[in-house]
Amino acid sequence: MGENSAGPRIAGQTSPQDAGQQSIALFFIPGAEPQLYAIDNWDPLAAAGVISRGIIAEIDGELTVASPLYKHHFRLRDGICLEDDSVQLGSYRVAFDGDTVLVAGAEKF
Repeated sequence: MGENSAGPRIAGQTSPQDAGQQSIALFFIPGAEPQLYAIDNWDPLAAAGVISRGIIAEIDGELTVASPLYKHHFRLRDGICLEDDSVQLGSYRVAFDGDTVLVAGAEKF
């Protein structure tokens, strides 16, 4: 497991991680393998917690979420931005335990 980074910043702006909080976007995609994904909700390019409101799409065989603000795509499996691979969201191991979703620590690939 790696250290979670909020990514690029604009001077004077902070992310939820700065305040000791963590906002995670969960995606349940029936029929996909795996069906459950978790990545940071904080979009470092837009400096906003909006990833959970993005649109899911398959691009070149990869499940992605498009940020609703600038429309850049992040892979659900590892959080890498398709338009700029130097930008990466934290990704989390997730699993169902009955009706509960279990989330493990952040990973950087």
